[in-house]
Amino acid sequence: MCNDNLVTLLAISDISQIDTSLMVSQFITDAKEWDVMKLKELVDDVHLQLILARPIPSNPIPDSVCWGLSENEDFSTKTATWAAHGLDIKNSPS
Repeated sequence: MCNDNLVTLLAISDISQIDTSLMVSQFITDAKEWDVMKLKELVDDVHLQLILARPIPSNPIPDSVCWGLSENEDFSTKTATWAAHGLDIKNSPS
């Protein structure tokens, strides 16, 4: 989320009056809070409330796509099926 631009975060379709180079991270303080004053200069109250409702990631590690239920972190229908049935994936037959 922090590397997204503000237009993407707000799902704004008319971008004619918006600087699309602005990144979400530019509106997060060092204390990991939304910079409300800076946001108020840019967006209306409706969009401000939408932004403030979004949690700021507290983890400095970027998100990634992985399936934590397999040893190689790749998704497979086999591991998904085993997980859906509450079976022990680590001891599943190959």
